Amino acid sequence: MIPCLNEEEGMRQMIPRIDRGWCHQILVADGQSHDGTVAYSREVGLEVYVQRGPGIRRAYIGGDGEGDG
Repeated sequence: MIPCLNEEEGMRQMIPRIDRGWCHQILVADGQSHDGTVAYSREVGLEVYVQRGPGIRRAYIGGDGEGDG
C-alpha cells in the first residue's frame, strides 16, 4: 500500500522503478489529493482507495479491506 496526498510528481518518478513482478497488487491510499495523483495512479494500472477523512491512520485502516492479497 502506498499512502499519499498530492504526490503526483513523486509517483511519476517512483512507480516506473517498481518491478511489478515482486508483488500481486499495488494499492494507493489517497488522502483526497488535489493534484493528479489519483488520475496518474489509475492511468498506470494501480488500484486506488480514496480516504473519507484525513490522516495516515485512516489510509491504513480504510485501505486495509480494499486489497485482494
